[in-house]
Amino acid sequence: MKFFNLLWILLIFSPSKLPCQKIDSVNCFIQVQDLWDLDLNRATIKADFYLDLEYKNFANKEINFLNGSIIKVDTVINNDSLKTLILRVTAELRTHFDYYRFPLDSQKIIIKIEPYQYLDQMILYTIPDQNILVDTIHLNGWIVTGVKGVSKVNKYHVNEKTGPKEYQYSALSFEIPILRENRLAYFLKSFIPCLISIFIIYIGFILYHDQLDMRINLSVGSLFVVISNFIVTQRSLPNVSEFTLIEKINLGSLIIVFLTIFFFAASYRLKDKFSPKNWALLNRWYIILTVTLFSSMLLVLLI
Repeated sequence: MKFFNLLWILLIFSPSKLPCQKIDSVNCFIQVQDLWDLDLNRATIKADFYLDLEYKNFANKEINFLNGSIIKVDTVINNDSLKTLILRVTAELRTHFDYYRFPLDSQKIIIKIEPYQYLDQMILYTIPDQNILVDTIHLNGWIVTGVKGVSKVNKYHVNEKTGPKEYQYSALSFEIPILRENRLAYFLKSFIPCLISIFIIYIGFILYHDQLDMRINLSVGSLFVVISNFIVTQRSLPNVSEFTLIEKINLGSLIIVFLTIFFFAASYRLKDKFSPKNWALLNRWYIILTVTLFSSMLLVLLI
């Protein structure tokens, strides 16, 4: 595995972009001690971890953190003979959260590093079994499943006198996946109000089609449930530009409520056009149609 990691990165860098200096291959791995202070609005989290660097030529000891600010760093081991540098780092990390499947979402905490100087003289790689998560109990409401390292290549575009040029440098990304605790229960807590709203509005079909006032009152109650659930969901999320899973379900419930209100109004206007038997058949088909529509939407969204 170590050989293939090195080979993959070496193939990316063309000889024309690497000077004649010695290339220093650096084995990097981390031991995550703690994670805390997860801020969903700012998309930041604080982390305490050991960063172990095992050099080959020891050309440069400095490492740059790309997605965070260092709060504190202590040198634990700096041994030239062993060509080993171990740092204990406390940092505030910036990461990207994807809320598309909220509240069934899973996220990744990222630690990105690259050489601080002499970027074209260092190749960073990692061995998966060396990266350690001390404990899975760190964040309240989340399950931390592990840590893995991924070798990457950072590309930088520079405007030089001779024109724009692209430089490629070795980099490393440590990914820490996290899952919400009791995701199914969390989803049901958000989903049950949608079912309640649908159930409330279907009660209106028990009433006669000429009892428009009572049907509209039930519809307004159902509408209030959906809007209240939508507001509660919004308060649980930071400002995002896309509809999340539960918001799409809320939107589907809202569409069915409005369609049913329109159906109640139309049935009142056309109450003399059909016999009671035909109205019962029409109500039954409308319920089947909307339940099928809502179930299909759930199936598409959850798969």
